[in-house]
Amino acid sequence: MKFRRAMSFLLALVLSMGMMSMVCLPAAAAANPVFIIDPNGTDGASGTLNGVNGTVYTSYDAFEKAYTDADAADVYFAAGKFKGFTVTKQVNLYGTKNGIDPNVKDTDILKPWTLNASRGSGETVITGKIQIADSVTGDVLLDGFTFDGAGQ
Repeated sequence: MKFRRAMSFLLALVLSMGMMSMVCLPAAAAANPVFIIDPNGTDGASGTLNGVNGTVYTSYDAFEKAYTDADAADVYFAAGKFKGFTVTKQVNLYGTKNGIDPNVKDTDILKPWTLNASRGSGETVITGKIQIADSVTGDVLLDGFTFDGAGQ
């Protein structure tokens, strides 16, 4: 009899916790639309870059002119050199090396940082500067780029 009561209590507890998690946990946010900047692509065409599917534009400027949605967007850049540009919308900008730390630190704190060999080749290089307009109200994320100011 005690075993049945204990099991009933445990089952009721598990079910109520499950119900509370359904009520309390926020719904997953909708994914941002995905765009690919590839100078060799066709504006407005569907494309894939490193397993990411999205709409292709030949430059960031072409993307900005075409994209009018108010929500944030994920923008992926192909490997190569790109001139600088001005961001006027809330976006997440990803170069080909996004998510890969450019540096490696030895466990000995006295040794200098070194370039992460796992980055390999095929960098996305910005030859100017990326300016963020005052009108941008959300966050702008940059990940996976190399900057070379020689093209300013």
